[in-house]
Amino acid sequence: MWLSGLHIPESYLTALVQATCRKNGWPLDKSTLYTTVTDYIEPDDVTERAHSGNKTNKFSTESL
Repeated sequence: MWLSGLHIPESYLTALVQATCRKNGWPLDKSTLYTTVTDYIEPDDVTERAHSGNKTNKFSTESL
């Protein structure tokens, strides 16, 4: 995980989209970011890897 990118959450999300587009050869300007909420309670409940993107557990941000 790119920890310094968590200082500004938007930069982390932008980097995630850029990396996925680069990996798959997709145009960046036609890409979108979406979030799916799952029913998993514990990280061990996840039995398969994400096709693209990532799975995050207990991610929160605070602003000062």
